[in-house]
Amino acid sequence: MGSKQFHLFVLLLTLLLLSATPIVLASKVVYKWADDDGTIHYTATPPLLRGHKQINKDGLMVGETTAHLTPEERSAQRAKEKVRRQKLAASNEESKRGRLLLATYRSEADIATRLKMILENYDGELELAAVALDSESERLRIHVTRAANQQRRGEPITIDVSNEIQHQRLAVSQQNLRITKLNQDMAAERTKFARDLARYHDLNRGPARGP
Repeated sequence: MGSKQFHLFVLLLTLLLLSATPIVLASKVVYKWADDDGTIHYTATPPLLRGHKQINKDGLMVGETTAHLTPEERSAQRAKEKVRRQKLAASNEESKRGRLLLATYRSEADIATRLKMILENYDGELELAAVALDSESERLRIHVTRAANQQRRGEPITIDVSNEIQHQRLAVSQQNLRITKLNQDMAAERTKFARDLARYHDLNRGPARGP
């Protein structure tokens, strides 16, 4: 090979290498993926059996692969995601409730005063329910006595009396249910306000502020 041909060969080889270099560089990617704890990793090789994204040297995603999961793995993944969403929703709701507490009450004493007012209203409703229960129970007693008197006289119990007894038994049952529900609601309010009071105290990180 002559000197001229040798220089021409070197020149062509150099041009070929230079033209190939961008292709080689552009083809290099890193693999972005998350482990079971949610930590993001960037590796030169793709992870095994795990979804990942291919990122080029410019930081752009040039490909994405979904992991091939078994039905059991997919079910576990859905359950894990459901728990994560529930925790996030609970955390957001707790934060919202905390902001509402601080905006509504000036002190822990305000919370206690509000609870007292609510319980007093329940006490009033319970008194009315107790009066109504006594009234319905008395009507039931009257109808039952009437039916007993008819039986003692050897008379058949009329349909009207029988219907009145059933109606009054239902009325008495409804009043008892109402009283039970009111007592349950009062207990729920006490629990709620106890939780709110503790939350308010934690948000303020110290003793109650004066009005």
